[in-house]
Amino acid sequence: MLKLINYFFLAYILVKPGLGFLFYSIDGAGRISILLGILILLLNINNIEFRKVLKSTPVLIWGLWGIYTAVNWLFHRVESVQVPWIFIGNQIFLVWIAMVVVTYECRRNYQTTLKFILSCFVIYVIFGLLFQRDTIYPSGRGGAALGNVLPLTSLSMVATAVFMYVKKWLTLKNLVIIIILSLAAILFVATRKALGGLLILLFFLLITKYPLNNVKNFLSLIFGLLVFYVGLSFMLDNTILGERMHGIDESANQFNTSNLRILNFLGDRAYFYIKGWEIFKEHPLTGIGINNFMYIDKLKLPFHTEYMAQLAENGIIGTILYVLFYFNIFRQIIKTRKYHIIGNEYWPYLGWMFAVLFISLTAWVYSFVHYYIVFGLVIGGIQKSLIDYEKNSTYNQWNRRRW
Repeated sequence: MLKLINYFFLAYILVKPGLGFLFYSIDGAGRISILLGILILLLNINNIEFRKVLKSTPVLIWGLWGIYTAVNWLFHRVESVQVPWIFIGNQIFLVWIAMVVVTYECRRNYQTTLKFILSCFVIYVIFGLLFQRDTIYPSGRGGAALGNVLPLTSLSMVATAVFMYVKKWLTLKNLVIIIILSLAAILFVATRKALGGLLILLFFLLITKYPLNNVKNFLSLIFGLLVFYVGLSFMLDNTILGERMHGIDESANQFNTSNLRILNFLGDRAYFYIKGWEIFKEHPLTGIGINNFMYIDKLKLPFHTEYMAQLAENGIIGTILYVLFYFNIFRQIIKTRKYHIIGNEYWPYLGWMFAVLFISLTAWVYSFVHYYIVFGLVIGGIQKSLIDYEKNSTYNQWNRRRW
């Protein structure tokens, strides 16, 4: 019964926000989601395995990040802008508890959890494509109702599908369908960072299936890259996404007011790096409080980069916790691979991590549930592999003693 309640919670926080934007908005402030999250925590807290998840390093680090970020935001809070418990609940608590629940359910049954999460992602993306055809940005880009959240969520969908595929729990045909679905969302909304993230995920998938240790695989990869190059060239010449990519230099000339030419490849996002660094130099230790940049800057926009959101709004303290979270996940992936505890998941796990780091260059990540659900799949997948490995080791030791 508790498993069904946990799954309902995950489905609600994944699918409901998108449906609310597309149809009739229920619980627009997110109160029900927050209360559900608290209920889930209380219902599961007495379970030993759930408490093990809470004490596991990545989850614990992000929990500490959340506590620090909440206290820091309260200290720097802009009065009358956000109701404190709603802001903290939606922006900080929900993403953490979602990651915890997914990790816990993965420890119990990794395959079932992957299937369920993938189903939620597919529903979200299909509804997003079907029911926002008439919501157009002034620039001609589609998907104004959900914005960049649609294509970026589709990346989480692809990552989940890839995890299943390398475990042989998803067919190649279904994986291709999901990739095409994601590409449709990316082209519809014309999101450059989502395309880059998708390419990173696919590159690491290719390494998994075609290790470059023989001539046949190498030639196959070269042929695949040529086909991809032709397709990409066509897309850049014939889509709004291509127009946006061609306009990066023009945007950089307007927004990059520094002498650092390396920022030009970020286009208009260069502005956030320049302003973020200025703020960090003035408030190095604790920053100005998460999400507060949009209330003090003339553009009235949040930091469109995770790195400056952490550095300028959370200061050195928050940034250290942020770096430790990612470092620990990388460390677990590499360490478990070294000791042959995980197999084909190794490259897709790394691909997801690098895709998120790439997206973080031009988008903020910390407040979006879908990223942390996939983090939960990675952490939970590793923990499940460790549990199975220890069981097998114990069995083998017992078997050797017996004989």
